[in-house]
Parts: sequence; structure tokens; C-alpha cells
Amino acid sequence: PGAAIAVYLGRFMKRKQAEVQDALGEAAQKAEEVLGSMRTVRQFVREGKEVESFDEMTKHTRHVATSVGIASSLLGSSIH
Repeated sequence: PGAAIAVYLGRFMKRKQAEVQDALGEAAQKAEEVLGSMRTVRQFVREGKEVESFDEMTKHTRHVATSVGIASSLLGSSIH
């Protein structure tokens, strides 16, 4: 049963790590897009909305990364 748990956690971690990388990529892309068009964002008084949007993206990324960290610690402790 221990090996099955380790295999499950390993697969879970692999999926979640890919999700973290995707979320980080989206957040970086959004930041680059907004910073590149700050003049337009300011003209339409959307700075607050863009900050809120980026905050939501980073919260999601942090949540997924935390789940990977927990799974990693569980996997590490189950091996030793």
C-alpha cells in the first residue's frame, strides 16, 4: 500500500507542478501585457481592475503551489 500511495502522490505532484507552471506563465504574460500598455490602462482608469485581476491570478498560483508543497512533504516523509 505504501508504494501505491507514493505512485499516486508522485502523479498528483506532476499534474500540479504543470498547473503551477501554467499559472505562473499566465501571471507573467498578464503582467507583461499590462505593463506594456500602461498608458492605455491609465486612460481608461483601469489600474485598480488590473491590480485586482493580477492579485486573483497570483492567489490561484499560490494555492496550487501550496498543494504541491504539501504533496511533496507527504511523499518525502513516506519514503523515509
